[in-house]
Amino acid sequence: MKKKVGDFINYNKYFMKFIYTLIVLNVLTLILESYKELKAELSITVFVTFVLIILSSTLMYYIEHDAQPEKFASIGDAVWWAVATLTTVG
Repeated sequence: MKKKVGDFINYNKYFMKFIYTLIVLNVLTLILESYKELKAELSITVFVTFVLIILSSTLMYYIEHDAQPEKFASIGDAVWWAVATLTTVG
């Protein structure tokens, strides 16, 4: 039985998908291991960020509400301001 070039390409395509799957699984394993090692530090970082957002938005609401009532109509609007300020650069 004579092999065709198309057979080789199909086998090669499946082999490359298999290799790609192994690479993705390896990367996911590394991410999971890193998360397990840094779980406490990440939890502290998320908690501190949450507290900073709540404190800064509450403070800005009480400071800026009288001067800019349309921008700081509620503490929720101030939370939006704090998140936008902390997550953007420039």
